[in-house]
Amino acid sequence: RSPPLPITCARIIGVAAMSAPYQSMDEETGCQKCCRQVKKCVLGTFCAVVVAVCLVQAVLYKWATMHCSASSLTGYEYPGGGTDDLVPRNSLLVEREPAWWGDSF
Repeated sequence: RSPPLPITCARIIGVAAMSAPYQSMDEETGCQKCCRQVKKCVLGTFCAVVVAVCLVQAVLYKWATMHCSASSLTGYEYPGGGTDDLVPRNSLLVEREPAWWGDSF
């Protein structure tokens, strides 16, 4: 850190800076203002859509898994498997020919 300037130097630098011609940025044109507003609107809309989609996803997840727990599945008869297994003991696994979208069983 440099030592503070003496008062006389600070006054001279301040006076020199104040006497320099003032240069300002160009003012915005109507098109630039409009583009800035459109960008803000698009960004705000995008953020609102993302938040809305997240909320809908959370509500649907909560609704879909409302009564799904291990305790609610006790005694459940799995289709084709009975009360113990989801897949029957005597089952045949057949592989299909690969297609353009991938392999399948």
